[in-house]
Amino acid sequence: MADLFCSNALAESLKFGVKTLAMGSVVKDYHTTQVPPQDKKAKHWHTRGDELRVEKTRLGTILSSREYRQDGLWLAAAWSDGEKPAYALDDLAGHLARPAFTLYLGRKSCPLALPLNPHVIQAETLKAAFAAYPTPVLPLPLGEGWGEGNTFKRLPTAYAWESCDHSGMRETLRTPCYDDPLSRTRWQFASREEHVFLGEGA
Repeated sequence: MADLFCSNALAESLKFGVKTLAMGSVVKDYHTTQVPPQDKKAKHWHTRGDELRVEKTRLGTILSSREYRQDGLWLAAAWSDGEKPAYALDDLAGHLARPAFTLYLGRKSCPLALPLNPHVIQAETLKAAFAAYPTPVLPLPLGEGWGEGNTFKRLPTAYAWESCDHSGMRETLRTPCYDDPLSRTRWQFASREEHVFLGEGA
């Protein structure tokens, strides 16, 4: 329970913004999942284990597809939302530079291709903080001259961020995101508003 309180305190004291440098390409992955037979008289399954305790011969299989992005490049910014953040930004940068566990994006099968390079930057606006970040050092060049067939696609820079008064940008659009966890038990999520700025030349 203590870990849950710590993660909630961290989430509530920080806000995030993202600068997209390269969108990469979309990869589709297919999954097969075993499911119990449809039985209106059956009691409600509380866990995945309950579902799979039915006779193996009665289990069915469904096919689902997931989409991921590969070879993309993003800068992420986190800033304190309040006078007394749950954790100091210097401490967070240290943990990101030396994580205790493997970092991944969405699924454990999608680890980061490169290590993180966190910096604590003081700036008047979110956009200025992104501009002050050191140019990422990549194993291959990114930009003009990038040959055909590569998945690093150089597109106009895009930004997305949570509501704040110091973005330094006028959003192109706003969109709701349903990813704020309310209950892990009931798998419920609240919405938050995300601001997006599109179309700036890189």
